[in-house]
Amino acid sequence: MIESLSYTQIEKENWKDSVTKFYAEDNLPKNYSKEKARNLSRFIPGAGHLYAGHTLEGIGNFMLNGATAGLGIHQIWHGFYFTGYIAGLGVFYKSYFGGMERAAYLANKEKEKEMANFNSTCSRFIKKVLHYQSSSLSPKKK
Repeated sequence: MIESLSYTQIEKENWKDSVTKFYAEDNLPKNYSKEKARNLSRFIPGAGHLYAGHTLEGIGNFMLNGATAGLGIHQIWHGFYFTGYIAGLGVFYKSYFGGMERAAYLANKEKEKEMANFNSTCSRFIKKVLHYQSSSLSPKKK
């Protein structure tokens, strides 16, 4: 794109350097994966939330899963099988699989937010290039 614009060679090199820096690996948006978030939460409940950048929610999910599993095991251990299954393991089942889906949702939401921010920055950069081009083409006033 820059080659087709009417810039001096030095200006073209400066813009090329700017574009190279703009698209450097460090400046690109993080590509959060729904599957990775889901799989992390599958092995360690709450880990997918941490991956997606929601630390408190991940810690809460981990603690909720631990508490409900502990309640279920405690109740079954003491002979309250129905209560252990329904109140403990039933709730654990729902929070465990719900946590995996929530982690995938959060990863997708963060990915969309990162892409929107990057696209906004990209649009400003392109407008800056075009504005500079149009101002360099306009006749100079003396």
